[in-house]
Amino acid sequence: MISIIHFTGYAAKGNIRRVVADQPEKSLPMILVAFRSRLRPEATESYAAMAQQIGPLAMAVPGYVAHKAYTAADGERVTLVEYESEDAVKLWARDRQHAAAKKAGHAEFFSWFRVQVCQVLSDRSHDAADKRPAAPPAASGHPVIARYY
Repeated sequence: MISIIHFTGYAAKGNIRRVVADQPEKSLPMILVAFRSRLRPEATESYAAMAQQIGPLAMAVPGYVAHKAYTAADGERVTLVEYESEDAVKLWARDRQHAAAKKAGHAEFFSWFRVQVCQVLSDRSHDAADKRPAAPPAASGHPVIARYY
């Protein structure tokens, strides 16, 4: 067990927030896959049908954590997928149905795409609804790591 205290860039003004405390150490590195693409206009419906089939398979891969998809005003699509490890990413990359979907992506769906597989070096967050006190745990007995951002 380790207590982690994060200090935001506003620490000098007294705005210190504890975001993660008394949780098991994270098993970094977590892997983040950023999939950026542009759909061909004529492929919208066929891509949606394929995504309905392949999505549940992707989420069933051991080590899958979560994903979010966004579409920008200019039409670029971004999907961010979190995995527990690089091994989980490799499992999905070698999946036969995923390989078929990738071939269809090259041939039919995408006018452009880019895939970036990234190691998460730091992970911090803020939740305004978090009512925990900003002070470090006084008597937890766990070491405290302070990070300044």
